[in-house]
Amino acid sequence: MVFLYQRVGKLIEELERLIYPESHEIKRYKMIRTDRKHPDIGTLDTAAWDLFDHRQIWGGHREYYLFETVIEIPESFDGRCVVYELATGREGLWDATNPQFTIYIDGVLVQGLDVNHRSVVLAEK
Repeated sequence: MVFLYQRVGKLIEELERLIYPESHEIKRYKMIRTDRKHPDIGTLDTAAWDLFDHRQIWGGHREYYLFETVIEIPESFDGRCVVYELATGREGLWDATNPQFTIYIDGVLVQGLDVNHRSVVLAEK
């Protein structure tokens, strides 16, 4: 029985790699710490925000951060489904300790993200 579980686990790993055969890591964001949980993003000026490297540590109890990035979709993705996936480094841990996000695309609220919901479709094709 153990061998069956190991084999199924390996097959799941292979299928996960086939879902998105090509990926590009986003390494740079802009970030600012704020006291406001839900600011009006339509009025935000991000020019003075700090540059944030994807390896930096951030966060704390009842702290709020805003992030911004520009994603350029490569030509090789033309005709493909394009997905943004967020990894916080807390995956697999208890939900209450994992950051929660609200994602906006071009200023429009799209969805919430957390440990169980870590991806958003940017383009179907």
